[in-house]
Amino acid sequence: MAILSIGTEALGRWTWRVFWTATGGGPFYVWLDGALVTTTLALETRIVCDAGDPCILEVLDTADPPAQVFAARITLGWYHVAGATSYEVQELVGAAWVTRKKIADNGEWHFAWTSRALEDVTTHQFRIVPVSTTPGTPRPLTVFMVRHPDPPAGQFAYDPDSRKVTVDL
Repeated sequence: MAILSIGTEALGRWTWRVFWTATGGGPFYVWLDGALVTTTLALETRIVCDAGDPCILEVLDTADPPAQVFAARITLGWYHVAGATSYEVQELVGAAWVTRKKIADNGEWHFAWTSRALEDVTTHQFRIVPVSTTPGTPRPLTVFMVRHPDPPAGQFAYDPDSRKVTVDL
């Protein structure tokens, strides 16, 4: 059995119908943000994501948990800068700063921008440059992207009598 395709349909602001096609029958295991939310023989289910938070949804044909993977994008957030009319989101590419997005200051107190998918095991540098009649001070950010982390080394044990976890690294 293999899952061939997956799709979604918005049913409400945070509610989604998730459907898929597969060779063979179920069961199918639906994981949301790394947690198993349902097991079903049907080729669809409904999920609810928390208000506005991005969801990582996986439908698998095995009960094995999905591999630990982190998002490929980052979201930069910043507060309004007095006197700014807009902001340039820039990324350091080679030795040059490249403008990825220009965002107008529309009077909001908070702004956000989500990056492209970033390369794994790579350091990325971004900055937010307030634009006004006088040059603004760039606000830099350095990110080391790791989407496929190595599992922690060591042994873990839980004693139900004492309710203690022992970690041996």
